[in-house]
Amino acid sequence: MNISLFCILLILSSISCVSPSNEENKELVAKVHGKELYLKDLSTLMVTSSGSVDSLLIMENYIRKWVTDELVVTHAEHNLSNKQPEIDALVNAYRDALLKYRYQEMLVKTKLSPQISEEDMKSHLADHSSDFLLDRNLIKGLFLKIPKDAPNLNDIEKTLKSFEEEDIEKIEKYSLQYAVKYEYFYDRWIDFGDVINKLPTKIDNPTRYLKNNRSINIEDSSYVYLVSINEFLLKGALEPFEYAKPKIHEALINERRIVFLRDFENELYNQAILSGDAYVSE
Repeated sequence: MNISLFCILLILSSISCVSPSNEENKELVAKVHGKELYLKDLSTLMVTSSGSVDSLLIMENYIRKWVTDELVVTHAEHNLSNKQPEIDALVNAYRDALLKYRYQEMLVKTKLSPQISEEDMKSHLADHSSDFLLDRNLIKGLFLKIPKDAPNLNDIEKTLKSFEEEDIEKIEKYSLQYAVKYEYFYDRWIDFGDVINKLPTKIDNPTRYLKNNRSINIEDSSYVYLVSINEFLLKGALEPFEYAKPKIHEALINERRIVFLRDFENELYNQAILSGDAYVSE
């Protein structure tokens, strides 16, 4: 390692735990063709540096990369001087696009309400039903993972087979005492594949299984896995409203966003033409 660079790194590491003074901030670390790197530019590295050999190497690599990058840019500017107008045009186009995007996002955030009525969402689902067909099997029910030596396990298995609303409290109390995992989803749709992934044995044909079964009872050497299936929807069916709701909301917000920005740009254009701020030849 270069001796002067090593000294700089030692200085940086020695002050990494305290806030640098103004004089220290002005200390020059590296310079390339008039471009300068100061101690203050390394503030992020200084915060994370602990003075270890690894930290010094991180700083050395950062400084070396900064110098190398500046050298490459300088050489590029010299050797691509004939391309400079094209590069400048691309830079300006990117800047304009970024400014436009940031401004539009600010307008959307401040001017466009995210509130959409359920009536509008249900109408959208009805009008665009082909866009909301299930690509997976859904179920409502519950999942239990219970140690094989848990007491009264047979009673819980029987209760799940003839599951009634009044059995919920009984199952919940039992699960709090003995179950390793208890998931209740009688009130919402979930992906049947997510449930299958919790089982020690995979189900080869989930669609066929759902058509013929309302429960799962599988065990391994340590646990019993129980699933009660109250309702199911097969792949290809129309998504239930509650399940599709987030996607519908996003779709309607995007539609409103497009209309809002189009109207904003049209209004801006017309006002500029009328005021004389813009001119378009006929």
